Amino acid sequence: MAPAGPCVSLCQHCGGYEVVSGLRKAITAGVLTDEEAYAAVENLWSLDLQEIPATLERHRQALAWAERLGQTVAFDAQYLVVSEELDAPFWTADKLLSTGARATGANWVRWIGDPN
Repeated sequence: MAPAGPCVSLCQHCGGYEVVSGLRKAITAGVLTDEEAYAAVENLWSLDLQEIPATLERHRQALAWAERLGQTVAFDAQYLVVSEELDAPFWTADKLLSTGARATGANWVRWIGDPN
């Protein structure tokens, strides 16, 4: 699915931390070498992502999303809040998250394995 218009690269305040943590996990699983992970961090840094700051209202909405999804933590919900606020599609590798969110009417949530 190609973007309909201009794109801006956005991430949440902790998005970089999550990526680096995932890279470390890939190293320990033998999926990436140290050198590949360091190169990925440099590539991430070069993207010049615009961070979206946390706000009281976003945290409140994340709690509501987590409740709707039946989640015990609100981490995934933070991403849903920002996506909903920006009226932007939300792509995830987490099929359960996608299925759960779509079941609540969030048709803008997509699993990366969806054919369309």
